[in-house]
Amino acid sequence: KVECEILEVRDVSGNREATVLFDVMMREEPAARPQQVREVWHFIRALNSRQPTWFLDGIQQLED
Repeated sequence: KVECEILEVRDVSGNREATVLFDVMMREEPAARPQQVREVWHFIRALNSRQPTWFLDGIQQLED
């Protein structure tokens, strides 16, 4: 299960930055119990870019 939410989009120094919260229930092995993982991902792209590609700029893990 994956839920995501855009927290912020802003323009900084010729780049557009987007911050996205991912709230995930996952298991790393088939027999394991699902665990909640919450992370904030930071994406970036040039404002003048014609390509729709965003690049991952960093990940923050959130504590419960």
